[in-house]
Amino acid sequence: AVKDIKNGDWVSIASKIDVKKPHMLDVNLIKLIAWQISEGCERTDSCRVIITQNDVSVLKELKDIVDKLGLKRHYGKYENVKVSVVKIKGRNSSILRFSSREYRDLLVKMGYAFGSNSGERIIPRIIQDCQIEGVKVFLRAYFDAEGCCNEDNMEVWSKSKDVITALQYMLRRLGILGIIGSSFKKAINGKMKEKQEYWWIKVGGVYARIFNKQVGFGIKYKQNKLDELCKKKCKDRKSTRLNSVTLIYLVCRL
Repeated sequence: AVKDIKNGDWVSIASKIDVKKPHMLDVNLIKLIAWQISEGCERTDSCRVIITQNDVSVLKELKDIVDKLGLKRHYGKYENVKVSVVKIKGRNSSILRFSSREYRDLLVKMGYAFGSNSGERIIPRIIQDCQIEGVKVFLRAYFDAEGCCNEDNMEVWSKSKDVITALQYMLRRLGILGIIGSSFKKAINGKMKEKQEYWWIKVGGVYARIFNKQVGFGIKYKQNKLDELCKKKCKDRKSTRLNSVTLIYLVCRL
C-alpha cells in the first residue's frame, strides 16, 4: 500500500502512462493556457487576463491565437475590445491583455481556477489527459516560459505543488521521468521578504534526451543549451538513482 512506502524505498513503476481515451483539445488553446498558467494573472471582476513576457514575439503569437479563437471580448461596458500588446514603461517586458467572460467561463468549465494566486495554480485534468500532441504543445510552452537548462539537467520551479506534480504526470505520458522536491527561497519578483516554499521538477540523464527529441524548447537560446547538454556523456546510473528519490509522488498520483 502507498502508506507503507518510506523514504529510500525503491518502487517499480511503469515507464510510461497511457491514457486510453484522451481528450481532443485545440492545440492553440492549450498553448495559450500554458503561457497563462506560467506567466499570467487574472482579474475575476473584469475577466481580464494579463500575460507578461520579455519576448514581444511570443505575446504577438498569443495575440494571434486569441484573435483566431473568436472569443467575445469586453472591458467594462465596452464590447469587442481589441486584444492588445503593450510595453511596460520603464521595464524590458511587455504584456498581452484581454477581457472575455466567454473565455473565463470556458476555463472554469475545463476545471481551471480562474483568478487564483501563484500558489493555488493548477493544470486542469482535461489538459493533463489530452491527446499526445497537446501534451507536447503544453510542455514546450510551459518550459519556454518557466524552464531553464543547466549543465546537468532541466528544471522548472513553481509556488504551486499541484502544477509541478501535473508536469511530472504529463512528462510520464511521454516516457520521461522527472524528480520533484521543494526548497525555501525568496520570490524573484515578489514583495515578500521572508522565504517561502517553492516546488521544483528536474529532468536529466536519458530523460533529458527524450525530452529533446519529443518536446524541445521553442525559445532558441534555451534549445541551444539543451542541445549542449545532450551532447555530453549520459550519466545513466546517476539519473536512474535520482529519479527513484521521489517516486512516492508518482504512486500517490496513480
